[in-house]
Amino acid sequence: MQALGNIELLKLPKTAFLCSRRAPATVVMKRYDRAPAMREAGLCVVSGFHSPLERDVLHFLLKGRQPD
Repeated sequence: MQALGNIELLKLPKTAFLCSRRAPATVVMKRYDRAPAMREAGLCVVSGFHSPLERDVLHFLLKGRQPD
């Protein structure tokens, strides 16, 4: 089997992040608070990053350092 990149990253625990386009404001605010915490904790977050909130969370996550 061939792979590109660091396959050791696949061994990390993963957190799925999915959100409806019609999420209530209370949920949105909690996610805005949680995204930087997920970044600082070094969590592996998987998502489609399609909804506006998912894209915002990706923006917060990418401000951190990603593993090589």
